[in-house]
Amino acid sequence: GDSTIIQGKYCGIAIKSGDLLVTGGKVIATEGISIQQEKIGTITLGNNDDSVSTTKPEIIGAKKGIELLNSDIEFNFYDGIIKAPQDSTIVGTVTNLPTGCQIVNGVETIDEVEYETAYLVPTNVVATTKIGQSVTYYQTVQEAINAAGTNEGATVTLLKESITETITVAEGQDIILDLNGKTLTYSAKSTFINYGTVEIIGEGTINGAGGNSVHTITNYGVLTKNGNGKLTNTSNNGNYVLNNVNTGIFTFNEGEITAVDRGLHNASTASIIITGGKLSTADYAIYNM
Repeated sequence: GDSTIIQGKYCGIAIKSGDLLVTGGKVIATEGISIQQEKIGTITLGNNDDSVSTTKPEIIGAKKGIELLNSDIEFNFYDGIIKAPQDSTIVGTVTNLPTGCQIVNGVETIDEVEYETAYLVPTNVVATTKIGQSVTYYQTVQEAINAAGTNEGATVTLLKESITETITVAEGQDIILDLNGKTLTYSAKSTFINYGTVEIIGEGTINGAGGNSVHTITNYGVLTKNGNGKLTNTSNNGNYVLNNVNTGIFTFNEGEITAVDRGLHNASTASIIITGGKLSTADYAIYNM
């Protein structure tokens, strides 16, 4: 069902031994641990069937999500989402997952407090596209960007920890790119080429590591950097983190830009606006033509 268990100081559900099955609803520990098992037994979230839910049951712990105090405890994670502070969603070992699924982590803010989330997606998924309330999974970031189409404010979220791919946002697109704590990198050409309108949010990194004149980002459109994420370039071949060309507009509000060599290159017809963040380079921080 959709029952809600709310507990304050310690555990939402504390089990000495035995089995627990949660298939829906919410278990919330506003100050402590959502579900804790001490001795031998089994905790199961959801049902092991052909349908995987990423929303129910919902397990929220102010200190920890699921805590297993004995290595003999079996934990089956088949449905739902677990929310807790960083590295505390699942304290212990997951025994079973649905066939063809993996656990991915995201970030969610609840009452102005940042929580890490843990939920299930297919093993070949790299990114999601959210248009309105509809979320679709894709095997490449470029597929996710293409799926966003011209839907204003569509959000593309990275799911895989380390992604090696070059991506392009087309003219006419207006998207949010959520790094979600992940790393996107490429070396043969720019990791990210933008012709549209993009807001980069979240923690994580976009990195470039290519040869001569292979910049991390080449921007022809409108690009805004918000959130604590990083834009970096680890090559010393005269590359820039950002090559702002034509009439490109880049606004740097938050986060970090770091480079082994050079930071921002701005064409005479382009614009760079800096309101915050940290810019650190070994050579030119900003080179304005």
